[in-house]
Amino acid sequence: MARYGLGRLLTLSDGVFAIALTVLVLSLHVDVSTPASQVGAAIRQAWSEVYAYALSVVVIGAFWMGHHRLYARVTRTDAVILWMNVVYLGLVALIPYPTDLLGRYGGESDAVALYGGVVGLGALAGVATTLYAAKRGFIGRAASYRALGRGIPTAAAFLLSVPIAFASPKAAQLFWLVAIPLRIMTSRHQFAETG
Repeated sequence: MARYGLGRLLTLSDGVFAIALTVLVLSLHVDVSTPASQVGAAIRQAWSEVYAYALSVVVIGAFWMGHHRLYARVTRTDAVILWMNVVYLGLVALIPYPTDLLGRYGGESDAVALYGGVVGLGALAGVATTLYAAKRGFIGRAASYRALGRGIPTAAAFLLSVPIAFASPKAAQLFWLVAIPLRIMTSRHQFAETG
């Protein structure tokens, strides 16, 4: 059986997370032709871009922390988990694109649906990786339950927001907040079960 190094997986992963966080700043725009006397007004008008940037910093940060927690407990890897990690990282690296669209067109259904879809699929990829790692015995049961308790509510809230976005982009963005109490409830339930 081939040996797959966990260290190389983590090095690639940390690099992708770092680049994704760095590229996010490119979603912030102030027109270079803005006169100096109107810079303050231009910055105030860019609040939606700042909101999208801040949201994505939190999302990518949460994905990185979940990835870190999961792989701190993974005992070994195989080719399948490496490919699953590549898919996950591809979705993380994609986040700056819908972030830019959300910042510019946050009132439009397509932009909000794309953002919700990319983040939801990223969370779902993390859930799938956790399930696979648990099935193969690469992580313990308690660690997999904790990871699933964080990933499933996030995946559900963002993926369910996609159809909502076509009825109301604002309602879809508010629906993303559903992930917070769901994560809290699943965390409490898990600690009651495993603690």
